[in-house]
Amino acid sequence: MPNRAASNLASNRSGTVAAVMPAMSYSVFADTVHGLEAVLSAAGIQLFLGTTGYDEAREEEVLRAFLGRRPDGIVLVGASHTDGTRELLQRSQIPIVETWDWTDDPIDSLVGFSNRDAFSAMTQYVVDAGYRHPTFADG
Repeated sequence: MPNRAASNLASNRSGTVAAVMPAMSYSVFADTVHGLEAVLSAAGIQLFLGTTGYDEAREEEVLRAFLGRRPDGIVLVGASHTDGTRELLQRSQIPIVETWDWTDDPIDSLVGFSNRDAFSAMTQYVVDAGYRHPTFADG
């Protein structure tokens, strides 16, 4: 069994990517994990998973634990973070991808969309279709 710690030090690569999700109980996040895993495993990279329960303080705790293992990259679902999290990630000099949301000030890279703009477009479509009393129910 090779010593991964020694190999990581020598190559400055861990062969891992960390993904931080709000929850795994929603199929959209499970689909995201499945897509990440499919692409990363084909490249020989292992995926670490952490969940936050939509708690920004918990997100910071999870990221501190992952950063101690020095992943080669981090994927974050969401673009709203504590100031401490933003500073921690900016100092890490690890590639960061925020997703499933939109911000004009991403930490590094952003692959997302504006939920506000999407909901506005959907509402306008319904109104233009002639509905006068649209109702939205969310789980």
